[in-house]
Parts: sequence; structure tokens; C-alpha cells
Amino acid sequence: MSQRAERRILRIIEETYVQDMYVPRVRTSFSPEFHRNFRMLVPEFDGQTGQIADVDWVAPDAGHRPNPKAIEASTEFDISVLDVTGKVGIGKVEVHRDGCLIYTDYVIFCKVAGEWKVVGKAFHPHNPKRHS
Repeated sequence: MSQRAERRILRIIEETYVQDMYVPRVRTSFSPEFHRNFRMLVPEFDGQTGQIADVDWVAPDAGHRPNPKAIEASTEFDISVLDVTGKVGIGKVEVHRDGCLIYTDYVIFCKVAGEWKVVGKAFHPHNPKRHS
């Protein structure tokens, strides 16, 4: 794994991914580190499993209201895995609130036109209703 690629992906997760996925704020689009075809695999949504969620690039904050994942003072993020092979990478992000693990995100990266982009994510909720 390239140290440079690993550092870049870590920086994107810490400075961009966490902010765009978890912080409600006014904006008209996601950060440029997200590929325009970004997709999210949702394990269960409204009782249906294995749904692919399209992200609304016109109003990305709509998904944050009411978002049980949105950052609170007690929210912590642990990046426990970074792996890069060639032009593909993955980061594992564990989201904790009040000391409890509430989500595990797997963030997928591809190097496109010389730049690392977030192209997708899959996540697992750890009993989110208990923490919302």
C-alpha cells in the first residue's frame, strides 16, 4: 500500500467524509472529494433489505433530518482499517455515541483522473433505535 495514498484517504475521511455524511449544514452539494456517481448501500430501509440509496445532490442535507447519526458532542469516529490496492481503497469508520458503537461504515475510494474520490459506502447499524 502506498503511504501517500493511505495518508490522502485518511485525510479525506477525517476532514471531508465525516463532515459531509454526519454534519447537518446548509449547502447545495457534497464536497468535491465525493464522486458525482457516489452511491450508498443501505442494509435495510423501511423494512426492505439491500437497498441502493441515491444521494440527492441538489439537497444533500435532506437525509440529515432527523438523522440519528448526526454528530453530537459525544460522537466519536474510529478509523480502524485503511487498505489501498492500486487505484482502489477502503476505509472502515466506526461511529460511537456516548461510548456505544452505533454504525460501522465501509467507505470505498477510487483514484479518478489522478484524484482520490469517495465513490460509495455500505454501512451496518448497531441497534440505532437505542441511540437515536
